Amino acid sequence: MVSIRTQADGIRVLHVDDEPALAETAAQFLERADDRIEVVTATDTDEGRERLAAEEIDCVVSDYDMPAENGIRFLERIRTEHPALPFILFTGKGSEEVASRAISAGVTDYLQKETGTDQYEILANRIANAVERNRAERTAERRERQLRTVLDNLPYPAYVVDSDLTFRVSNESHARFHGMTVAEVEGTPAGEILDDATLESFSADCAEVLETGEPASFEGISLTDATGKRRVFNVRMIPMESAWAPEATVLGVTVDITDLRENQRELRERNRQLEAVLDTAPAGIFLKRPDGRYLRFNETAREWAGIDPDRDITALSDVDIFPEDVVEEVRAGDEQVFAAGEPVEFEEELPLPGGPETVLTRKRPVYDDDGEPYAVCAVVTDITDYKRRERELRRYEAMVNAMRDATCIYDADGRFETVNDYLVDFYDTPREALIGRQSRLVEHVRESEPDCDPYEELVAGDREQCRGEYEGAIRGEGRDVIDYRLTRLTVDGEFEGVVGVGRDVSDRRERERRLERQNERLEAFTTTVSHDLRSPLTVARARIDLVREECDTEHADDVAESLDRMATIIEDLLDLARDGEVGLDPEPVSLASAVRTAWDSLEAGGATLRVDTDRTIQADRDKFQRLVENLLRNAVEHGSTSPPSTSSQEDAVEHGSTSPASQARRGPEETETGVTVTVGDSDGGFYVADDGPGVPPEERHRAFEPGYSTNPDGTGFGLQVVQRVAEVHGWTVELVESADSGARFEVTGVDDA
Repeated sequence: MVSIRTQADGIRVLHVDDEPALAETAAQFLERADDRIEVVTATDTDEGRERLAAEEIDCVVSDYDMPAENGIRFLERIRTEHPALPFILFTGKGSEEVASRAISAGVTDYLQKETGTDQYEILANRIANAVERNRAERTAERRERQLRTVLDNLPYPAYVVDSDLTFRVSNESHARFHGMTVAEVEGTPAGEILDDATLESFSADCAEVLETGEPASFEGISLTDATGKRRVFNVRMIPMESAWAPEATVLGVTVDITDLRENQRELRERNRQLEAVLDTAPAGIFLKRPDGRYLRFNETAREWAGIDPDRDITALSDVDIFPEDVVEEVRAGDEQVFAAGEPVEFEEELPLPGGPETVLTRKRPVYDDDGEPYAVCAVVTDITDYKRRERELRRYEAMVNAMRDATCIYDADGRFETVNDYLVDFYDTPREALIGRQSRLVEHVRESEPDCDPYEELVAGDREQCRGEYEGAIRGEGRDVIDYRLTRLTVDGEFEGVVGVGRDVSDRRERERRLERQNERLEAFTTTVSHDLRSPLTVARARIDLVREECDTEHADDVAESLDRMATIIEDLLDLARDGEVGLDPEPVSLASAVRTAWDSLEAGGATLRVDTDRTIQADRDKFQRLVENLLRNAVEHGSTSPPSTSSQEDAVEHGSTSPASQARRGPEETETGVTVTVGDSDGGFYVADDGPGVPPEERHRAFEPGYSTNPDGTGFGLQVVQRVAEVHGWTVELVESADSGARFEVTGVDDA
């Protein structure tokens, strides 16, 4: 049995000699010469082979001339099983022939027996040298086998090259890179494998390692593989001695970093892109450690926080960014994110002087590979304008929902997309049920013109609006009259729907129908009054003139005055009937012009007119003229400070007529009134005011009652005419006290032309 032991181990020697006494003597002297040596003996070669098989032997010493088998034959048989075991031929029969045969058989050493004991000193020394050399070689071989195993299992090229740049060892990866086998590479000079440029740098690198005797690393070495592709390597060269070459060699291990470099390049590019995205983002973005120290700020966040672009952000913490009174609040928000373990989103007021007022902050936790909190990432979006628009939108929605008109937005197919509260109440249906429902009004609009589809043209942009009136069962039952207007809605030039505004005019239409019937009756009445009453009255007034000519009686004047009063009443009733008619012919009317025309038709006496308006309104010119005339006459006669005569009419509250017969008459004893009448603009209309004595508050509510008059000779219809004309126009008339304590009539609800 042969084992590998180190130099510190003992040396076990097998001495084979057919003379036992000589073998024992040799054993004693050898063990005495070197205390590491332990000798076992055998008297023939068979016994020697048996002991080799059973025991650990480091060296064999054998005689040559033995009866059964000589020492050389014994050596040859041992070499078949133990080729590296040291074998020393120690013989008394020495000759050149024996020495030659021994060397050919692979003997380790040859020593001839002599007389005396010094020979054993020499033999012990040769045994020790042979064993030590064998052990060293076998250790080196073992290490080289291990190195070869390691090299062959490396996933990247490795090689051993000698000082002549000949590859002594190559692993599979190295050979495959050059398109060769391991056997083809090993023993081939590098100049036959590498190109000239690569060979030059390779030679210089190897020379440097061999000269300094120190390992060296070379980075970014570019080589071309067997397919013609350029690959980039990091190379580590280590000087070493090995059995592969008699001189020093270089172990080279190359790591292909081509993909790594490409990944690093892509990573750098992605980082640059990410940096560009982060720094151009309108939102503030930052990364912060749990202890409040910052790792990253984008440009927007730096700008909001007032941080210089060149300042190292990692040196800052919350106390450097936020006011002292909110630092704890900020950190509590970060802890909330880690506690939740998921993104957290909230609105907040940003406490930074350079930042927006209101922001939407979204924070998410970032963990390391061990699942421990590493950082919090926050994206802070400026929503100041959004919140402002949101408030405006809520106000607008509130305004639209407060409208007493049905308002909605239709889609291109005429379905409800948005509806206001009035429309929900009108249909008496939940809002959700209306959304997406087809509108009956749109169906009516589509069929309103025989040659086209107006709604389709509205959607296509061929018309801007559709207006009209729809009468039918728009809610599916009953009958409604809807005054509607549909307008095309565009946002930034793009179609966004159709805005519909509708007003339920069913009650108004019913009133108009009743008024039309009433007008028909009034027409018959006025015809009767005009013909059947005025004709006899005219005859009576003519007869009274004849009576005056034929006889002198005071009763004639009384009768004439009564006839005049009857004429006045008839004219006022006709005016009231005419002004109560529904039919209007509105047009732009200058308020100042109408006032001056009416003033010129009055007997104003000493009254003064002041016109403080240049307003133009939408009104029926004739009806509006009668309204103004009655208001001005009322102001002149009501504001009069002279005592009334028996033949004059009282103020317009008592008189109010526009007929010539009812115009005030003054005797020579009457004085000028001196009243000032002012016509000016008011909120939503105009006013007529005087500086006369005014109307007592307790009487003002009766001023517009039909027939009301404080003058026994008054008809009480003048202001009724004013009120009727105003109602026909949709206006409101109110009597209040003027700034000069006189009467002020305010007309509101007037539309400008």
